[in-house]
Amino acid sequence: RTVPVVDAEPDLVVEDVESGFCGAVVGFESGAVTLEDRHGRRRHFPLLPAAFLLDGAVVTLRRPAVGGCS
Repeated sequence: RTVPVVDAEPDLVVEDVESGFCGAVVGFESGAVTLEDRHGRRRHFPLLPAAFLLDGAVVTLRRPAVGGCS
């Protein structure tokens, strides 16, 4: 089975599979994504394969590309 790869755009709401922490993408730090829950708590999670749920489906998050080629 292929796990989709999704750009971790700001405000995208995902859940960490291992801990169950659910929050919106608010930033990145040293190979990790920072999620903020509805109470304002922030946690960092490594960008590992198949580590997140998006709308109940397992996904791999990646840091979005900055800029791009024209």
